[in-house]
Amino acid sequence: MHWLTVADLVAIVALLAWRLSLIPRRPDESTVDDGPTPVPDTSMDRARATLDWADGSRADWDRHVRPLLAREVAELLRTRRDPVTPRPAHPGGRLLGPDLWPLVDPAQPFTAEPDRPGPGRDGLARILDRLERL
Repeated sequence: MHWLTVADLVAIVALLAWRLSLIPRRPDESTVDDGPTPVPDTSMDRARATLDWADGSRADWDRHVRPLLAREVAELLRTRRDPVTPRPAHPGGRLLGPDLWPLVDPAQPFTAEPDRPGPGRDGLARILDRLERL
């Protein structure tokens, strides 16, 4: 098994934090506006939570990690789309390859043994590394 170094994990957390910080947040409508208050940056907290979910079960991966990765792949495909070239049936599969796409494909969640360990941080790191190289 490939063990991640501390530098790899820090890079993964930083990449996730950066990507999560780009997600627009809706203001809470129930609060009263008392003037400018600093909004805590929760992107690092979300990145840490994603890493924790990645180390969880297959069900945790399907519920928390897979949707995040599927959104990232969809966004990447939107930015790289060539309007002239016909789209393949599974562009994410071609983008990530046959070994990583099953871990991201929203149409193919784990169906057997949801309590078994999921792909873990190693799987997440491989996917993020591949997305970063694109």
